[in-house]
Amino acid sequence: MNKETFCAALELSCVRQKHSVEEIKAMAALALECRGAAAFSMPAHGALLAELLKGQSEVKPGAVIGFPAGEELPGEKRYQAERLLAAGCREFDMVMNLSWLADGKTEKIVEEIRAVKGTVGEHTLKVIVEASLLTDEELRRACEAVILGGADYVKTGTGWHGPASCDMIRKIKGYVKDEVRIKAAGGLREKSVIEEMCRLGCHRFGIGVSSARALLDAWEKG
Repeated sequence: MNKETFCAALELSCVRQKHSVEEIKAMAALALECRGAAAFSMPAHGALLAELLKGQSEVKPGAVIGFPAGEELPGEKRYQAERLLAAGCREFDMVMNLSWLADGKTEKIVEEIRAVKGTVGEHTLKVIVEASLLTDEELRRACEAVILGGADYVKTGTGWHGPASCDMIRKIKGYVKDEVRIKAAGGLREKSVIEEMCRLGCHRFGIGVSSARALLDAWEKG
């Protein structure tokens, strides 16, 4: 992996509770500068981010759905997807309802994923499974639900519950094979870890602005 391939897989993020307009603007500027894959904000900044990235097709404006807990009432995530799509967002990361997963209600998870994917259509939908909170069996069932629901990616986590790991990527890849793609997010700060995740089958990396700048500098230096 070189700097160009890293940038092509990079999804910048400002998805904590307290991000200013200036931080969103700085993220958008960096995303455009490095030609990243996407930039993500919380829903309240979705329209602003879409406007900042308007007029080009390379960097997709993204937003999170059901973030960070995923415990919305049925139908609420679809409604949120509708609003964000109308605001101009073009990539969507949705948190899975892990209570349903724990209770074995896989069919409800699949139904919810299908509803949101039906709303966003051709645009990319990633489902956040919060792998650090799951047993191996739960992770397997979560990955199966993502496939059955028709989403495009399994995403390791929100980044709110510890870092992504190479072991997570290895397990998820074993469960999904080539049915869907994989996105890692949370605590990604080392070139070597990202390169190993890529080798293991990870396709996208969600990284905060300061960490992304440091990684871009590291790749620039070789």
